[in-house]
Amino acid sequence: YLDAALRLGCLRPSVAHELLVQLLDSSNDVVVVEATRRLRACWATLIPDCPQARLLALLGREWQVAREAVSTLAARGAIEGLVPLLEDDGADTYLQRACMEVLAEKGDERHVRVVVERALSDLLFFGPTAMKTLLTLRRRGIVCSRDEAVAVFGIYIESTGIDADDVAEVLSPHLGVCIEGISVVQA
Repeated sequence: YLDAALRLGCLRPSVAHELLVQLLDSSNDVVVVEATRRLRACWATLIPDCPQARLLALLGREWQVAREAVSTLAARGAIEGLVPLLEDDGADTYLQRACMEVLAEKGDERHVRVVVERALSDLLFFGPTAMKTLLTLRRRGIVCSRDEAVAVFGIYIESTGIDADDVAEVLSPHLGVCIEGISVVQA
């Protein structure tokens, strides 16, 4: 009914937004998932009051709730709260991978290190997603440092399912690293 009330002009967007924020405290996961999805709607993202603390609290809930919270935080531009989740060795790995995907579109040079470090923690699980994230960041003009480039080359060598062309594009500003890495691997 919320969408219909908004469409008909019976409910102001600010009131609807506040109702959705209150629904984030529900114990019913279905209700929380729907509330988080509606908080990503175009009209809701125009309201500057992002319920970041409440959304971050949802990261410890059931998988679908946590995943929707990650997507909503990204849509609202509140990605900094996701970095501690990526750095947490005890966090849900699937949720960490979802955070990597978000950082591909919303992250900046500060997030390259976090993505690389998480990939190094489990190359088979995180390697391909990390490389896709780094490739998207590179295409957005974000270049990894020389030290990060060495680690990225290591991720490529130690992982499976990573396209060499993607690695070449990510490492293109650091051709010397690639040449040194190939020399070490051949030796």
